[in-house]
Amino acid sequence: MAELARLLPPLLHGAEITAGITLVSTLLGAVLAFVAGSGRLARNPALRYSARVYVEIFRGTSLLVQLFWLFFALPLLGINLSPLSAGILGLGLNIGAYGAEVVRGAMQAVPRGQLEAARALNFKPLQAIPKLKKEFKKETSIVGFIPHVEGETVVMNLDREGICISTRSACNSASVESSHVLRAIGRLPEQAYGSVRLTLGKWTTEEDVERVLDVMPRIVAKLRLDSPLYNKR
Repeated sequence: MAELARLLPPLLHGAEITAGITLVSTLLGAVLAFVAGSGRLARNPALRYSARVYVEIFRGTSLLVQLFWLFFALPLLGINLSPLSAGILGLGLNIGAYGAEVVRGAMQAVPRGQLEAARALNFKPLQAIPKLKKEFKKETSIVGFIPHVEGETVVMNLDREGICISTRSACNSASVESSHVLRAIGRLPEQAYGSVRLTLGKWTTEEDVERVLDVMPRIVAKLRLDSPLYNKR
């Protein structure tokens, strides 16, 4: 017990230093990971290749070799680092290089359509990724069917009123054909043509909903007056 009591203070001091190095180097590595990961996807060739060189060097060599160069080779260039500074810098650079590939992979995993939607909603580049994660998953789409009125015509008329909705199913909105998804769930072709899709998200207010409920019936009534199929009923 006497021997343990003698060794415990230096062991605790060593553990304190280790925890401090781990915390600071991890924070440094996280910053470098986001910078280098974003740089790997940058449009600027200089940024893209610089980030790639950094990642390849620090992922392709041993951490022990990197620490050796930082502590023993940099003084030859006039840069002197303390053992603690060299350890923090080496660990941070190494963590950042591996983390950069994680960041790059995560950014490339976001569907291109969602990024285009973020730009369409006027998100800034730095807002796009977190907003996609936090907000897009909270949105809900409601699909309705308007008999004897073509959904595309309803969309165009609502667009003139400043209301944006879609028609058909999401996977078929760019096609002139009726949605195969809606037909698969038992809807007739004329019903599929008359479908409209409204998306409600975090920023949808009660006023927005009230405006749609006020404008859409008037537009549908007007379109039905011009519809020969509806007049035959």
